Amino acid sequence: MNTKKKPFRLFSKLFLFGIFVFTIGVGLNLRTYQALTQEIPVAKINFQQQNERTFIATLYIPEQPPLQVLLEGDEWQLDAKMVKWEPLRVIFGTPAIFRIDRISGRYLNINDTKTKPHTAHQISTDDGLSIWKILGQASKHLSGIDAIYGTSVYLPMKNQADYDISIGLTGLIARPSNQKASTAVQQWQ
Repeated sequence: MNTKKKPFRLFSKLFLFGIFVFTIGVGLNLRTYQALTQEIPVAKINFQQQNERTFIATLYIPEQPPLQVLLEGDEWQLDAKMVKWEPLRVIFGTPAIFRIDRISGRYLNINDTKTKPHTAHQISTDDGLSIWKILGQASKHLSGIDAIYGTSVYLPMKNQADYDISIGLTGLIARPSNQKASTAVQQWQ
């Protein structure tokens, strides 16, 4: 009788092992989906119109005091530097490295861009040691870095429009966060 139980025990163990491997596989797959679609909120911005193409923008970045700047134009643009990790590092939860650099005004019409006032404001500063310079020089020797690059997002300015800005796997993402901003995006040319 012992001989008949051995194949059954072996089959039972293999079956349980198969369920274990399947469960781990599903868990890793779900983790991959979450990691590859994760967005990190990085800023909020709102606008108060001063005249036809002049706006006061208030930028809210976590753990920093609000920044108010004057922007000229039809659109706003936010620029950042970013480290993009190789997929395996992302899957295992390595957070994005980024730095918001500047905010500026833009014009819809390229001729206006050439002739009208351009406004740009620095947000970050390199106080002594520049992590970006070090990463740029060492990226060939560090494992897990896919790319180091700049990323930007721009949308229309409108009085009392609010936007939320986040950073995803490949760069900045901006979305309207109130009706004024939604309307501005819908009417954007």
